Amino acid sequence: PKTGSVSVVSDITFAQNESTEILCTRNLNCCANNQNSKSGNTDYTSRHGDDDELIEDRYRYSTRLIARNSIFEQLETNTYPVERVPDTLYGVQNALWMIVGLALIKIPVVRMLNNQFPIDLSLLQWCFTGFGKTMLVYALMTIGSLATFFLQRLAVLQWLSPASFELLYRLTLYVHLVWTNRTIVGSELSPIPSFFLCTQAVVTFMKMHSYYSEVRMNLNSIPNLNWSTSLYSNKVPADPCHIAVDSRRAAYAEALKYVGYRDFFYFWVAPTLVYRPEGYLRTQRIRILFLLRKIGAGVGLISVIYILATEHFLPVIFKANETRLAEIVAVLVLPCTLIFFALFFLVFESMLNIAGELTFYADRHFYDDWWNATSMSEFSRKWNRPVHEWLRQYVYTEARRQHFSKSKAQASTFFFSAIFHELILAVTFRRPRIFLLGLMMLQMPLIELFRGTFQNQHKRRLANICFWFGMFVGPALLSMLYAREWFLENDFSQLLTRVQP
Repeated sequence: PKTGSVSVVSDITFAQNESTEILCTRNLNCCANNQNSKSGNTDYTSRHGDDDELIEDRYRYSTRLIARNSIFEQLETNTYPVERVPDTLYGVQNALWMIVGLALIKIPVVRMLNNQFPIDLSLLQWCFTGFGKTMLVYALMTIGSLATFFLQRLAVLQWLSPASFELLYRLTLYVHLVWTNRTIVGSELSPIPSFFLCTQAVVTFMKMHSYYSEVRMNLNSIPNLNWSTSLYSNKVPADPCHIAVDSRRAAYAEALKYVGYRDFFYFWVAPTLVYRPEGYLRTQRIRILFLLRKIGAGVGLISVIYILATEHFLPVIFKANETRLAEIVAVLVLPCTLIFFALFFLVFESMLNIAGELTFYADRHFYDDWWNATSMSEFSRKWNRPVHEWLRQYVYTEARRQHFSKSKAQASTFFFSAIFHELILAVTFRRPRIFLLGLMMLQMPLIELFRGTFQNQHKRRLANICFWFGMFVGPALLSMLYAREWFLENDFSQLLTRVQP
């Protein structure tokens, strides 16, 4: 500013959100007066220095106070601009990742300072003891499951009668489940490969039934399709409609499209459990950087699970005889919850995305915001979308078709899901229990009791707190009920001497 200027005002305005505004005014009062200058006040510069020093000396800031909420309060009340949320919270996200990373890095660092190997590899060696047998069982199970496709194709080609096909299909399902689970139970595999094989057996069972149901439904919808005559026969079927040979052949040609090799094998490797004869949405290319990022995340999550298991889970389980049950649950609450989170993101965010990217599968909606659930019913719908879609398509819908009420159909679906969850744990730990089944079925009366109660935002928050209490205590309680007895009943002295509490 020049000496003759009276004042300089700079207004800087920025919007914090749509409803509030902060106005910051910076006033620079330069009281240099021409008249004083002319009247002989020549020592002005000598007393106050040059103009720059005068400006710095006369800075004054004033902020207009406005009634507004804090950022997190605005996020909670949905008054914060949505487009600014990622830019506002990315630092918090980085801090959380740093906390997790430092907590995990602490363990290898402490081990190295104690002249030990950074990571205890005894659990890894123990899990890979029966690796060859695990892969053999998995290969035989996968090859055997392909019988569903060949049976369907033989039935369409009229090499199998409908009655023979139905009998062989059900026999295939029975052999698939019973043989796989009996092989696991009769083996000496550790719980981790046992859990992997049993889970894959259930997933394959669901794919087999979905393929069977969708193909048969589409075949039954084809007009002029007569299963009593051969596909290549020129004889006109003796029926009242006198269907022409060309029409019959066209119908069978359309039927063959539903049992094509390419569609079946794509469905078998795609990350979905519901077969769609019309096809799936496909991506145009494989994103290499995206794929590498998901592979890196998967490796990191596996490392997290391994460190948590060896440093925080197994030492507690091995001391189970010397510890009270309530104390075991209290100590395992945090490790088991962290293992659950890591397993969830490993499967649904890493592995399924890798499978989807490699198979060009475009619909990656594998889960919803289950962390906002207010009940186990909502959680079961949101946390595992592929299984939920399968249950809705082939259990809930079928129950409604049999004139079940909505609540009875929901209870039947919940019971079916609980049976398979219990089956996986019973085969994994070699002993049938009903703990998980009982806890899951206990949710049904609670769901009916509180249905429609938590519509208010504050009540939903209270219900979500109760849900999270169950999610924290549940994995620890189940680990104590299932894993503790199995580890105590088996001899793991070699593993125990290497994984010290």
